[in-house]
Amino acid sequence: MADKTTPHGDHIAGDKIGRDKIDTQINHYHRHYYGADKQREHELHRLYLRGLFQKTWAEVSLAEFGTDNQRPHLCQVYVPLPVDLQLTVRVHNDQVIDWWVGGDSERPGSESAAREKQTGTTLSMILRNSDGHKLDVDQLQRIVDGIQRQVTANAAARQPGEKPDKEPRNRTYTLKAEDIASLNDALVVLGAPGSGKSSFAHHYALRMAGDLLRSFGERPEHANATLGDLWNGDCRPVTPIYIELRDLIATEGIFPELPKDDKKPAAMPREDALWQYLRKSENGLPENLHGLLEPLQKMLTEGEALVILDGLDEVDRASDRRRLDQIQAFVRGLRKTYRARVLVTSRPYAYNTRTQAGEQPWRLEGFGVANLIDLESDTMRALAEAAFRPASVDGDQAKTLAEQFMSEVARVPDSLRSNPLFLTMLAGLWWGHKDSRAEGERLPRTEADLYRQSLEHLLTRWTSKPGNTKSVEEELGLTTGQLRLALQVVALETQRESALGEDSTIFDKKRLREALQDINDDIGTKKPIDYLQTKAGVLLSPSPDQFRFAHRSFQEHLAACELLGESDQPPTIGPLVGLVCETPALWRNVMQHAGDELVRRERVETLWELIRALTDPWLAGAQQTTAVQPALLALQNAERHGLLTKERNRRDPHRADLEDLQGIALALMTDLRMVAKERASAGRCLAKLGDPRVEVMDVRAIAWLPVHAGRTSDAGGSGGRSFVAASPCPHTPILGRYAALISPG
Repeated sequence: MADKTTPHGDHIAGDKIGRDKIDTQINHYHRHYYGADKQREHELHRLYLRGLFQKTWAEVSLAEFGTDNQRPHLCQVYVPLPVDLQLTVRVHNDQVIDWWVGGDSERPGSESAAREKQTGTTLSMILRNSDGHKLDVDQLQRIVDGIQRQVTANAAARQPGEKPDKEPRNRTYTLKAEDIASLNDALVVLGAPGSGKSSFAHHYALRMAGDLLRSFGERPEHANATLGDLWNGDCRPVTPIYIELRDLIATEGIFPELPKDDKKPAAMPREDALWQYLRKSENGLPENLHGLLEPLQKMLTEGEALVILDGLDEVDRASDRRRLDQIQAFVRGLRKTYRARVLVTSRPYAYNTRTQAGEQPWRLEGFGVANLIDLESDTMRALAEAAFRPASVDGDQAKTLAEQFMSEVARVPDSLRSNPLFLTMLAGLWWGHKDSRAEGERLPRTEADLYRQSLEHLLTRWTSKPGNTKSVEEELGLTTGQLRLALQVVALETQRESALGEDSTIFDKKRLREALQDINDDIGTKKPIDYLQTKAGVLLSPSPDQFRFAHRSFQEHLAACELLGESDQPPTIGPLVGLVCETPALWRNVMQHAGDELVRRERVETLWELIRALTDPWLAGAQQTTAVQPALLALQNAERHGLLTKERNRRDPHRADLEDLQGIALALMTDLRMVAKERASAGRCLAKLGDPRVEVMDVRAIAWLPVHAGRTSDAGGSGGRSFVAASPCPHTPILGRYAALISPG
């Protein structure tokens, strides 16, 4: 990190920056980072920062709202996303008098944070025990200082006669991903499909770029491309280097290929891999900016650049430990050789995972972890308003539409509306159905219906546009159903290729053309391909003649539907079972979509067949790692669809199935080949099935463990909370061996 005494140590927010300060900032870069041709390199730096706002990822497709020719900029629609960290402050007379990590009910006794700091007990210990954000008291104090500034501003805006609360009040704040990223120089942001990981990474890069341009005297087009609204007022803009990990690894000559023999170790990437990538890749630095490479190296060494590695879960052969070790070596080099700041995004299953029995869970050394969580109501409303804004006459209309939408979306299951992707899809469906469906009937109620209706809406929007008198079939020679079938074929083939070591989302025009011709070989394919890309918004084109689905979840949903077969025919599960058992990490989300689709088709018995097929290897005694993950997926899908119950009678056709699942849950809960979250998932399932262990459930038969004198840890490893058992003691203290797994229901 740069010394706070440097000119840019003060955070730059807003557009009113003095000329002297701008000159000082530019001179600082001239002295420390630019080479002999300082003026030219400074202009290259500006061009690079401006270019980030022109990237394809800086635009958002809102095709669901009929905005074909209007792709809003990410800065127009992005809203900050919450993570799994709360701070509670205690406010009295407009002053923060105490604070702690957690909610209102989690106050650590009467000891204040200041007292904890004085006695040397840091809150980072609590964080490491729970979520691993790796933040200390001083870092979190910056957030508290930001909250204090907001409290002071609110007090200044108070109406005459209004007085502060007489008694101290607690206020709990859920931190945003940007807050954590501004504090942590080495961070992994995890999020489920559609949680907004990449959007966060993109927008965070634009925040940095926007403030740097302001510090150089420019006025970026988008006012909210700034760090100025973060709680952390000490956050400084640095030069962002955004990289899609899948592109980094796919670029020839950057990451060595993995040997075909699984037992052979892989070579590690070269020390200059980052710079080779920026020079060689189409998505790196264009040739006219190669003169910026040396200044970027200096910035990275001084902590004045941030490397953003997006999509760990999407890299080629992400489940191969050798690939993960290559990524570990690459990131370690960035951190140690250049002292780089690094931000990584991933789906949870690809991080902190074991690829083989007996291995330690894989994670990036020294990195904190923040998990994106469900949207809160205020964030949902802000996102809905942002989504409606491009299709609205003005901000007031967008706000009105958002309020109407939020009133109806309240009837949708929380698991759908609290996800950013799903909420945007719901808003698009609500908008598309506003003139054709009655109020209260515009939105789906299940995830499978949401995907199916969203795709149908995207594929048929053409006919609802003013001035379009032709149907999709008349215009393209294909029905929307045929277009969907072609997309299903492409999605499955693309997903399958991942098992062969290819990229999991990119496919070429040839594959799409062949899928369309297989359905109707009498038509030309240019119009349908153009329609899917530019009119429907289902596909994106990252480079000439290459495509990917607008969101990876679309690909996984379509692949699941293709594997199950036509809706009006008995579903086929054999191919899906084979794929899940062979590479469960790759097909886990497809499996989930398949379960959702079977329930949508009212084929619950087929879902039971799928669950049995996935647990058969385990029940047959093949308890190796290849049987563990399919069994867990079967258990999780049974829980997802409410199939787990303690109530069983002799006439229950699934009594034996439930007993099998109970045994699997009990075994997996203590299977150390699985990471803690997976074991916890098995434990939750066991609670719903009923725990058969007498020593856990019967107070008269509880199993006890002796607690010997001396220090004992309840967490294990560094950072675990500990206590001291009294000694000498007439009787040996004891603790219950098991935590009771009793479902509230």
